[in-house]
Amino acid sequence: MKLSDIMTDLRTYQSVGVLIYVVWMAKKKAKELIDGYARKQYTLLWRYAAELQRASLGNTCKINVDRMSLSVQPRFGRFYFCFDGCKQAFIYQVAGHS
Repeated sequence: MKLSDIMTDLRTYQSVGVLIYVVWMAKKKAKELIDGYARKQYTLLWRYAAELQRASLGNTCKINVDRMSLSVQPRFGRFYFCFDGCKQAFIYQVAGHS
């Protein structure tokens, strides 16, 4: 949202007039909260994959990261998982057991 839209909404729906600096700071803080939460969730993917493997050795989990160079932090690329039960059901269906 634009700062001016936030200020208009505050005036219209909350009957509050706020300085643009206050709105800017609030928006910045909200963005940090949201982005920080997303970053934390990505760091938990490896724990999630390990738990899926622990729960059933037949489960498949693969996490790919993209790394442009050794000096750049790796970035999340893809997360693949397949439950063993899904694999077994597919194999059963392919084998002709309906």
